[in-house]
Amino acid sequence: MDTIVEDNPGSTITAWTLIVRAQAAGPAASKALGDLLEQHRAFIVWYARKLIDGLSRAAFRPPPGLSNDELFQEYACVFVRGEVVKKLRKDGSLRGFLRRSLEFFISHEREKWRRYAREERRDSEPYSSCTEADINSAYLGGLYLQALELARKTTPNPERFETLVRFLPGPQHDRVSQVELAKELGWTYDALRKAIEVENDRYQECFEQLVLETLDLGEDANDPVRRRARLQAEINDLFAYLEPAAEGVLLDPEREVE
Repeated sequence: MDTIVEDNPGSTITAWTLIVRAQAAGPAASKALGDLLEQHRAFIVWYARKLIDGLSRAAFRPPPGLSNDELFQEYACVFVRGEVVKKLRKDGSLRGFLRRSLEFFISHEREKWRRYAREERRDSEPYSSCTEADINSAYLGGLYLQALELARKTTPNPERFETLVRFLPGPQHDRVSQVELAKELGWTYDALRKAIEVENDRYQECFEQLVLETLDLGEDANDPVRRRARLQAEINDLFAYLEPAAEGVLLDPEREVE
């Protein structure tokens, strides 16, 4: 995940610190915050639409024809201006903060939609009918794609990465036979398994780096043991609501895919 360097050498603004410093941030931090939201555009639009779909019939909905791009841009503008940040307390993670900020945003925007419709105000709060598994799956999808791009940038063997990316988590995952692929490539089966394991290890490092940067670690940031515990707790929480088949970030390199 991209970071921007502050005036203090060696100091960086990560995903989380961008959020908590947004009120007093200058132009550079505001731009970085906008870039951060862009990275999570798919989740932001998905959850915003879920919240809108979950509004009761008594609630006001957006004007007809409001596109996903328009919805995202409006959210980003409100967010970067600080109107969302000012009304939210620290949540501990970017995942939780995005959820709370989107719930606030839809509630806030509903008043504009009411004025657009020229109707009387009615008491109703945004309500999301999606499950925790739905939300975590959507958020994970974005992290998967970011981790894949980071792994792609850091691999010392781009050709091997593109050959084996099908075995890494994400929309590109392909349940092909490792035995058949080894024959096709002219590799031994053991060589293929080892190569998959190497790329999986790098992917996991990238995934964990991204997740770690979304956490407000506080005093735990300087303690490797507590930092690791916080990271693992966030990962466990992300996967807690998913189906058993989806548990675990990585494909097991010991399991042959038929």
